[in-house]
Amino acid sequence: SKPYPDLEAFKNLTPEQLRLCLECDKKQWNSRQEIVYKIHRDAYNPELIIWLINTGFKGTEWDLFEICRRDDVQLFKFYFERNIVHKITNCHILPIVIKNNNMDIFKYVVENDLICGDDALFSKKLIFEQAISECIKSNNLEMMTMLYTKDEPYFKNIVVDQLYNDRTSYNVLNTASKEVCLWLWGNGIKWTAKHAELARNKFMISFHE
Repeated sequence: SKPYPDLEAFKNLTPEQLRLCLECDKKQWNSRQEIVYKIHRDAYNPELIIWLINTGFKGTEWDLFEICRRDDVQLFKFYFERNIVHKITNCHILPIVIKNNNMDIFKYVVENDLICGDDALFSKKLIFEQAISECIKSNNLEMMTMLYTKDEPYFKNIVVDQLYNDRTSYNVLNTASKEVCLWLWGNGIKWTAKHAELARNKFMISFHE
């Protein structure tokens, strides 16, 4: 059979040219489900990716990493509208969106309830934890407010658990800005004496009832 086209060359192929390349050994290409991800990673070409998926190639949740890194709102929506991905189950995807401050993707996820439940490999709790942690690190109060509004009890439980857990509490406070600390306090996250002292020493602000 003919050699496969080099992945780097994909960016220069039209869908029709790619189809001709693939016809030489389509069965073997179809067995390589990672091919769509490799195109995302190595030769990002949304038109080509959409054509591949429409042709029967498999997209996966892993593709969302590259889509989010490139802030591609339309392709992100395409993956959910076509049911290629049903829910976000990987806890490392939203932190990319938050870090890039892509509000369009973030709003789409929150408003369409695209975070998985607690029965997935990566639980809803872990996804919320990582998202909240990145909001705190990135000082992104707008996205943090959206998570809080979406599920206030869930949000509070996770933040309280993070703040009062010795393993994570110092990380939370060490990365939090003064604005984030004030926001947490203002939204009902109560501070222990230890945390209040840390915040007071860092920001010269006092937390009290």
